[in-house]
Amino acid sequence: MEDLDVEMINCGSAVQFYLFTDRAREWVAENVNTNPWQWRGNCTFVVEYGYGSNLATKMVKEGLNLGLGV
Repeated sequence: MEDLDVEMINCGSAVQFYLFTDRAREWVAENVNTNPWQWRGNCTFVVEYGYGSNLATKMVKEGLNLGLGV
C-alpha cells in the first residue's frame, strides 16, 4: 500500500483534511480557496460537509493518494 498524501475525516457537519505530504500541501495551495479560520496548524484544514466529497474526488483525480479515516 502506498503512503497517504491526504486523509479525510468526517466530523459530522464538517470534514477535516490532514495533509501528510508536500505534494498534498502544494496541491491544496494551488487549487483550494481557504480562509485562515479553516486551518488547524499548517497541515489540517476543515470544510463544510457538502464540499468534502467533491474536494476528495478532485484530489483523487489529480493523483493524490487519499484515505478515509473514522
